[in-house]
Parts: sequence; structure tokens; C-alpha cells
Amino acid sequence: MQVFAYQATERGIRARHAAQFADERAMRLAAQRATYEAELAERERIERVRAEATERARAYAAELRLAGFRFRPTVAEIERRACRVFGVTRKEIHSNRRYQEIVFAKQFVMYWAVRLTPLSLPQIGRLIGDRDHTTVIHGSNSYPQKRAKMGRFLRAVR
Repeated sequence: MQVFAYQATERGIRARHAAQFADERAMRLAAQRATYEAELAERERIERVRAEATERARAYAAELRLAGFRFRPTVAEIERRACRVFGVTRKEIHSNRRYQEIVFAKQFVMYWAVRLTPLSLPQIGRLIGDRDHTTVIHGSNSYPQKRAKMGRFLRAVR
């Protein structure tokens, strides 16, 4: 008759492995929980920093407005916004392509450049891919009309 120790039996081996797996799983879960809590704390810290920065920026902007300063974006900043909003590249805005999306983005840039910058129409035209000043006039006049068809009414340019 053979006598086997419980540890060497299949049931004993399974019990040992189950205990090891349970320990490993508990360690993995503890590590995941610690990582999650660290990420959560970092996100909360970033949100606090962003909120403080936003608050400081608003206070600074209010001071500038009280002092009489007015924000004047450049044509490049207007182009960057158009690229982000309409999903086109700066190169496409400066190109001769006449695709509907690109034309709308160009007219957006022309309209806001005329409204927000002190540049003349020929200067704006040169900055938007060597366009004539009459092209800038047409673009800045047709953009509000297209937006009106979409339900958004903009005032006429200067």
C-alpha cells in the first residue's frame, strides 16, 4: 500500500496553485487600484491647475479690458482656427482649389480677418494665398450669407 502526502496529490497541487493564483490576483488588483488612484489624483491635480489658470487668465483679461486693451488675433491665428474647425490644412486654404469645404474655410478666414484685424483688403488677400482684394470682398460678403442659410446670422463686415 502506497501512502502519498496530501501535498503531492492532484487535489493538493490544485489547492496550492489556487492559493498562489489568489495571492497573485490580490497583488495585481492592489497594484491596479494604486495605479488608478494615482491617475485619479493626477487628473484632479491637473483639473485644479487648469481651473486656477483659467481663473487667472479671466482676471487678467478683465484687467486688460478695463485698461482699454482689445484682443486682435492675427490672420495666422484665424487660419489655425479655420483648419481645426473645418478639417482642412493651411496649405489647402492657400491653394487654388475650389472644393466647397475649402472655399467655405477660405471665406471664414477672409470674413474674420476683415472683421478682427486692422489689415487692408489687399494685405489680407496676399496673406491668404495671393488673392485679389475683390476676392476678399466677395468672400467676406458671401460668408455671412452662407451662415444665414444655416440659421446663424452674422453682422456685415466693416
